[in-house]
Amino acid sequence: MALGTDPELMEVARTPTGRPYLRGEERMSVSIGHTGDLLVVGLSRLGPIGVDVELGTRRVHGSGLEREICTAHERAGLARLPDAERNAALVRLWTLKEAYSKAMGLGLRLPFGDFGFAPVTAGHGQPPTLRHADGTPATADGWWFGTRSLPHPATVAVAVSR
Repeated sequence: MALGTDPELMEVARTPTGRPYLRGEERMSVSIGHTGDLLVVGLSRLGPIGVDVELGTRRVHGSGLEREICTAHERAGLARLPDAERNAALVRLWTLKEAYSKAMGLGLRLPFGDFGFAPVTAGHGQPPTLRHADGTPATADGWWFGTRSLPHPATVAVAVSR
């Protein structure tokens, strides 16, 4: 209904690179994320958008995923956290990176170890900021990043460019 069109008349298609779009709504950026029985859809007329969702119950810390998706700076930040907080922080970083790579139109072709986010954990009212692999601030003019925890439990991340 956000588009003022009957949802049954909307058709989701994919570009040759796999990016979803709505036929007839070329100015609308679309992103889809899913896990388990959860589905998130991001729509933006401002610019490219990416969304991702992951179950909070998924155990990823200690699985080796840190080495695949985190920069050395992020791994150091994770190591400073109490053990009970590390899994949630890693899920947050993972969903942020997937949301950003989707918004960039690259999906999993963007190496997650080439960029990072700070802070590692949510809280303190600070939105995530883009970082170079060494942890220094990266230019992210016009980008906004955010994460939210859902009661499901799950973590949702969004990256949108203005």
